[in-house]
Amino acid sequence: MSDTGAVSSGVVLVLFLAIVYAVILAARKVNASTDKATASLGSKGVTYEDGTIKVKTSMAPVSREQQVKASADAANAAARHVLDHKEAFSVGGGDAAASASGVDTPTRGFRRTKKLAD
Repeated sequence: MSDTGAVSSGVVLVLFLAIVYAVILAARKVNASTDKATASLGSKGVTYEDGTIKVKTSMAPVSREQQVKASADAANAAARHVLDHKEAFSVGGGDAAASASGVDTPTRGFRRTKKLAD
């Protein structure tokens, strides 16, 4: 009886040690791949220290005038888009569109069909 207990305890111990060893090997592989990726990014000018990522570039920072000009250009492009598609951005005028399509629509507006709880 004691031989069986010793053998089963030995098997459990060997299995536990094998699992611990596999976890240690997996952690080493993850650390090695992380170090390799960090070195690869470091050679490209990207560093990761204390939870922050820093990127070195050869470009000059954008000036305030460039930011204002880019914003104005974007607003002008949006305005041109709205003017080019007036029918898509029009408000109201539903009666003219409905009569042109031959659909009879009521002009009363919103009508509540369900009473609100007090």
